[in-house]
Amino acid sequence: MNRNQRRLAKKANEGANRDLSASVQSIFADARRHYEARRLDDAERLYRKVLSVDSRHADSLRMLGVIASQAGRHDQAVDLIGKAIALDGRNAAYHFSMGNALRRLARPDEAMACFQKAIDLDPDSAEAHNNLGNAMKERGRLDEAVACFRKAIAIRPGYAEAHYNLGNAWQGQARLEEAAACYRRTLDIMPDCAEAHSNLGAVLRAQERPDEAIACFRKAIECRPGYVEAHNNLGTILREQDMVEEAIACFRRIIDVIPGSATAHSDLGNLLMEQGRLDAAAPLLCRAAALDPDDAVTWSRMAELLSRYCLGDPSPDVTRVLLGTLDHPATRAVDIAASAAATIRRDPAIRGLLTRFTGGEDLRHGAALSEVLAAMGANAVLLRLLETACIPDVALERLLTTVRAGLLDVGDAALLPAGAIAVAAALAAQCFINEYAYIQAEEEESKVADLAEAMTCRLAQGQPIAPLDLVTLACYRPLWRLERAENILARQWPETLATLIRLQVCEPLEETRLRATIPALTPISDGISQAVRAQYEDNPYPRWIHGVATAKPMSLEQCRVSLKAGPAVGPVPARPEILVAGCGTGRHSIECATRYAGARVLAVDLSLSSLAYAKRKTAELGLANIDYQQGDIMELCNVARRFDVIECSGVLHHMADPIAGWRTLVDLLKPGGLMLIGLYSQLARRHVVAARAHIAARGYGCGAADIRRCRADIMALPADAPLATVATMRNFFSLSECRDLLFHIQEHRFTLPEIETCLAQLGLEFLGFSNSGVSERYRARFPDEPTRRSLANWQLLETESPDIFFGMYQFWVYKRA
Repeated sequence: MNRNQRRLAKKANEGANRDLSASVQSIFADARRHYEARRLDDAERLYRKVLSVDSRHADSLRMLGVIASQAGRHDQAVDLIGKAIALDGRNAAYHFSMGNALRRLARPDEAMACFQKAIDLDPDSAEAHNNLGNAMKERGRLDEAVACFRKAIAIRPGYAEAHYNLGNAWQGQARLEEAAACYRRTLDIMPDCAEAHSNLGAVLRAQERPDEAIACFRKAIECRPGYVEAHNNLGTILREQDMVEEAIACFRRIIDVIPGSATAHSDLGNLLMEQGRLDAAAPLLCRAAALDPDDAVTWSRMAELLSRYCLGDPSPDVTRVLLGTLDHPATRAVDIAASAAATIRRDPAIRGLLTRFTGGEDLRHGAALSEVLAAMGANAVLLRLLETACIPDVALERLLTTVRAGLLDVGDAALLPAGAIAVAAALAAQCFINEYAYIQAEEEESKVADLAEAMTCRLAQGQPIAPLDLVTLACYRPLWRLERAENILARQWPETLATLIRLQVCEPLEETRLRATIPALTPISDGISQAVRAQYEDNPYPRWIHGVATAKPMSLEQCRVSLKAGPAVGPVPARPEILVAGCGTGRHSIECATRYAGARVLAVDLSLSSLAYAKRKTAELGLANIDYQQGDIMELCNVARRFDVIECSGVLHHMADPIAGWRTLVDLLKPGGLMLIGLYSQLARRHVVAARAHIAARGYGCGAADIRRCRADIMALPADAPLATVATMRNFFSLSECRDLLFHIQEHRFTLPEIETCLAQLGLEFLGFSNSGVSERYRARFPDEPTRRSLANWQLLETESPDIFFGMYQFWVYKRA
């Protein structure tokens, strides 16, 4: 080829490249138009066409990544945008898009690095500053998020999204005036922003400006009729303003818009439950649980419903709901045990056995025992309840007591039906949970003594042990107290015994080890404190398997706002110091540790047995922010620490001088601090007072044998006998709780006028009761007193309904600065 030909060929090639480049740019422009018109499939097809011509077209790679991210294909998005960055690492838009994709992948630290890189390359990118602020907010770095949003607004004053996000950050810091101003500025720029109307409504609600809040929520719905959160917020505030039917209509509209919304079903069910319309609430909460089996809030509400309501006959749906509630870690099995027991009694097979038993037929031997075990084994709810909570039901207790006695007379396990060992193991778990509260005949005690002696010898000598023998003994005595009990763990057992061995051997041995790790915070020198400690060393209270009432952690500031507490003294700490005075077996301290964001909890109790139980349960849940120490409230005056919150429930009324103990706690509380107190009601415990008098008159002691005998005597009373009421109380059905209920070494009771006098003397301001359900009753009785803080009104309400504080008074107070 001569020079002229080469020149012509080069010119033709340059022309072809120009034509090719023009073609690529034309296709890219068409793809961009489709993308901006939200025709994403067409846009993606055209971007891929560009890459088929020019595989190194970085803008197309980036836009394909953006489309993939918007479609939820976040890993693919990261890969595509990463290739664009590899081709052109100086393009700020590429790093910005990568940050968005990583944020959607819940990788906020990497996202923040990408947004910062975009800002380094383009300092005037308002979008990059805004999105960096969002990522900071997600990491809880609210001060830095505020700075980012402010920078975005400084760059572009009319940037509505940045004003809105700044409002959210201020709201997260409970700076409500600043948040409201930001939302209003957002609406100046974008009047139809439904989210800003709704969030402004939430701020106004927190500021106790309900009429304005309602108007904001209605405006949000007007802007976006299908806006579920606004309907929900409107329903919530209408409920608070006693506009119940309108609130119900709001929640029903959400279900109409989104029939598959578990949250809507749960919220409506909760509202109806608060109104006492349990029949209407039950199907809604059941539907919510079916739609979203992982929602802890729904299961917590279901547990509250079941604490007052029986779902009925044991259909497959009812069984599923009961098992789900019993098994959920956020629910307390003990709260639904009575409801579950009522459903169990409706099982035709169980009902038939109960009828025959009460008619006098002996179920302890032969075919009758096999029939009972088979019926029990077929009832999944009964088996699960036996292993998770004390069963508070007299009829079922009688049946289980008889079955237990029958197991002592079984000579050959082969005579029992398939699965009988699993049923017997569940019964043994129940006996351990209720601390062997069932009455024992003398002939049973003799057989149990012989069985225990034989078992001890076999463990010492390495001889075989029949699973039925192990299970039968575990129905009468805790296995961990056997000599050489640790040898049980060295043997192979059927899988059906795993739960029983964990309950009766592994966990108690671990508690024995933990006792030595718990330091003494104070001496215990008071005589009453020593006697109370001895009671709880013998009977740690309460014994619980699982279920802690957890919620999304709140900052202390949010908690103060929700309680409408007085002003804090100084800045509210991000890591509040919490004291749980009298933590028992740990449920209370664990709930505190998970309720307050950033909390550091000191949990104190008299009993090492209770503390060891608490420490084991805390370790099981993986919590590291609770410090357990042994001490006496009366001696805490010498402790130098001061606390932002003190919780003391069910403790002061067991002290020699409750008011002196309360005063000690007040001295430990920082000025402006919060305190939760639980005290027995004189009026609500009138049946308990009568029972204690009956016990004293008949000379029952407080040992296990006397408690069993007393329980059996009370259960034998006619249903209309005054003392029979005691046998309907949940605490009646386990040894430690019955001892706490009826045999406690020390008990004081209070009236509301007495509490009001104490508050005045201690410099405390009443904030309200936390007892479930009582606020609705107050609101209905005193509609013109919205604060619900009049103890005189509460006194009148309790006089009219003497059982509303049946458990105890649980109330919040504020220490005046």
